[in-house]
Amino acid sequence: MALPLYDHPQARPALALVPNGAPTRRRLPVTPRRPASVYWFRRTLIAALFLLALWASSLLAAEFGWALSPENPAGHVQPQPGYVVVGDTALPVSPDGR
Repeated sequence: MALPLYDHPQARPALALVPNGAPTRRRLPVTPRRPASVYWFRRTLIAALFLLALWASSLLAAEFGWALSPENPAGHVQPQPGYVVVGDTALPVSPDGR
């Protein structure tokens, strides 16, 4: 059964004719755009601050002996191995390095 005519959605015209005397929408005041050099300066400043932070963190890591290596956790001095494995034999290492 067909729907009555008033149940169909209203079609909007693709082109609307506006009389000459019709008021147009008010546009917001346009602020002048900053020159491109301002944006490049900001990007360069942010990149320089990021590199400065990386450099400072590497200095602190070296100073305090921080490491991200799981073999050498932060603050732990890795002792010399007590044995050296040669083939299937473990040989003890003497303190003088022989």
